[in-house]
Amino acid sequence: MNCLLDTCALLWLVNGDPQLTARARQAITASQATVYLSVLAAAELSIKVGKGRIKLTQPVQQWVEDAVRLHHLTLLPLELGPAAAAGLLPWIHSDPFDRILIATARHHSLAIITSDETIPKYPGAKTIW
Repeated sequence: MNCLLDTCALLWLVNGDPQLTARARQAITASQATVYLSVLAAAELSIKVGKGRIKLTQPVQQWVEDAVRLHHLTLLPLELGPAAAAGLLPWIHSDPFDRILIATARHHSLAIITSDETIPKYPGAKTIW
């Protein structure tokens, strides 16, 4: 199954954090799966670094580029359709990054690898955790 990583899942994957479940790891490493990472993850990481909420070992762009290469991820650009659709989703979640993630996953028929318990409440949202 093709999937889209939430930013928290990306962090846990890269850091080898046990918070990333075995089911999520299996989905990421499945040989037939394509695992996508939205370029918006870099924006979210940059904001968190800027606020001092997380620390990375490298500047955000380099860190993301290395993560993509090392974990065989495919970068997914922000597209007009999902960006516009994010505002039309029900207001279950107020985080703009998560709303765009949900709209992107729905647009591309991807499951989202996330621990966020709000995301599966969206109609048509598929999650793996």
